[in-house]
Amino acid sequence: MSLWSDDEDSSQPATRKTKRPLPSTEDTPSSSAPLKKAKASESLSELPPEKAAFRDGYIAGKRPKASDYILTVEVLLLRSMREYESRVSTINAFPGPLLGGQWARTTWKNAGEEKDEVYEITDHMVSLICQRGSRIRGSVASVVRSQIIGTYDFSRQTTVKAITKNITLSAALLKGAAFHYKDPATTSGYAQSKIISEILHLCWFDEANSPGIIYPRFFNPISLNTLALIFVMIDHCLKEWSTGKHVRADFSEKLSGQSYCAYVTDLEAWSDLNKTVVANTRKKYYLRARRSAGIIDNAKQVTSLVGDAKDRARDEMAGRTGETDSEMSGVDDS
Repeated sequence: MSLWSDDEDSSQPATRKTKRPLPSTEDTPSSSAPLKKAKASESLSELPPEKAAFRDGYIAGKRPKASDYILTVEVLLLRSMREYESRVSTINAFPGPLLGGQWARTTWKNAGEEKDEVYEITDHMVSLICQRGSRIRGSVASVVRSQIIGTYDFSRQTTVKAITKNITLSAALLKGAAFHYKDPATTSGYAQSKIISEILHLCWFDEANSPGIIYPRFFNPISLNTLALIFVMIDHCLKEWSTGKHVRADFSEKLSGQSYCAYVTDLEAWSDLNKTVVANTRKKYYLRARRSAGIIDNAKQVTSLVGDAKDRARDEMAGRTGETDSEMSGVDDS
């Protein structure tokens, strides 16, 4: 199942857009009033924003969600949330309140411009958008957790032998962050573990409308910050095996945020060793992830007019003008 299945396109009907006259000084906008459209001579940012209205039947105090608002606002919120999650995934996994708030307003503006709609963003809506940071981090952790056993050969058996093996394996993989190497035993092949491509696919390229496809400007190439997010989640999930049995651990944003910064520093140092090679590696990860979603770029077209077929066509045209009806079988010029 896609991590992005709550997108408006998959759960909500299309909205019909109509124009309304400019309100007089006595008009009071209703909760369902259509949005004022920009004239050709006006920029969207110059229009006064509508006040986002809650849907009929909304009850304050329940867990806040995008569907608390009328459909048009809900659609904008969901689009804004998707871009926000993409930013967290690729730019800064732990943006904090200040940067997070800036991103929320930016993504809201982007969503409005894309849909040619202007609504005021409230603090409540900013909070809703920012909550998606925790959501995407949790989703990535869930994906990583599901990949750990098969990739590193942990065992769920509770025998002494299995528990001892798991303890040893967890410690070896965590030492020097050996888990992300192509060969953890020799720590060779930096950032080339097969689990990385699998996580990229499942988290951001699972299908044609996944964020890695919809927002290539964030994912092309795969950023060092995305790799750092993957690393910190693998680190966290490997520690859940440190006792020999899998014990799900609470995710501490403070501790994981510190670990994330350390991995970003390591990855930047790796990139500085040979920027060209690392850039090509990150690009390769992106292209491979696109293919995993079924997106094939620049597919080679196979030509058929070659060899004997080309010779026959040349012979058939010898002595012809192309001007007589008898030369065109089944063609009616009437």
